[in-house]
Amino acid sequence: MMDEQAAWLGVDTPEVAPPDESLADGLIVGLEHYPAQVLHTPGHTQGSVCLHFVPLNMVFAGDTLFAGSIGRTDLPGGDSNQILDSIHTRLLALPDETKVLPAMVL
Repeated sequence: MMDEQAAWLGVDTPEVAPPDESLADGLIVGLEHYPAQVLHTPGHTQGSVCLHFVPLNMVFAGDTLFAGSIGRTDLPGGDSNQILDSIHTRLLALPDETKVLPAMVL
């Protein structure tokens, strides 16, 4: 969809390299002393993920959660029922003491 998205912005389609690896659910990423578990949270897009830093009791919510809202689902690939399910089953299931770092709208 890179051609379509570039057209929405009125820019040329950028050259895009393929990803090195997919962020599969459960994959551990991050730095040696700050590992994070990938939580697949589809809904904003089909590939949406959050990063759960278990030792820090922290989750980076990406575009799944925003301060005071949830991620958009009105663009191609978005699904409002799916994002609500992701929030209920993946994020609300985390321990109560988990700090949530949502995306910020500027």
